[in-house]
Amino acid sequence: MIALKVEDLQHGYALPAGRLEVLRGLSFTLLSGQVLAVLGPSGSGKSTLLHLLGGLETPSSGEISWGAERIGGLSQERLAARRSVEVGLIFQHHYLLEDLTTLQNVMLPGMIAGDWSEVSAKSLLERVGLSGKAAAFPRVLSGGERQRVALARALSTKPRLVLADEPTGSLDRHNAELVFGMLIELAHSEGAGVVVVTHDEGLAKKTDAIMRLEDGRIVE
Repeated sequence: MIALKVEDLQHGYALPAGRLEVLRGLSFTLLSGQVLAVLGPSGSGKSTLLHLLGGLETPSSGEISWGAERIGGLSQERLAARRSVEVGLIFQHHYLLEDLTTLQNVMLPGMIAGDWSEVSAKSLLERVGLSGKAAAFPRVLSGGERQRVALARALSTKPRLVLADEPTGSLDRHNAELVFGMLIELAHSEGAGVVVVTHDEGLAKKTDAIMRLEDGRIVE
């Protein structure tokens, strides 16, 4: 089953000195349960690509489909509603809400979408090794623990698509490998398609496929 399809995606910005082209005709397909690593130097368009894939920005041209439906024609309200349940977002700086407990942070996306389960959230915390920290607040967690909470939160609505932007960039090697391994294992077991931006060649080799960007184009 297709989780994500990208067709001739192009994006740029109008600047006083002229137009800056960031992405130049990207096309690829991601299957459910597949993990795709996106590599490339700074400025190659990796983060811009994730923003477009998540519907956070509108591309200059081209098509993005979540499953079988193109998102370009959706209203902002419909797009936000679908994103809240179909797309899980993971960032380098996790963005946990400090006034909520670990369990409440994991439950939050489902609560916003009006479809949540405390039992399911506790199960996810157990799977990322944090069942004993359900009542803890983010301020008492380590960096690796915080990122594991962010991973559980991203998967709490059982999304078809997970987008991760440098999810291990601020972690030491041990925690980076732990979190990355959990991301891959949970993606495979939950059947979610995952796009993960990383600079780490070693971690990228653990994924199902690697896509390299250079100057806004796919070079591998």
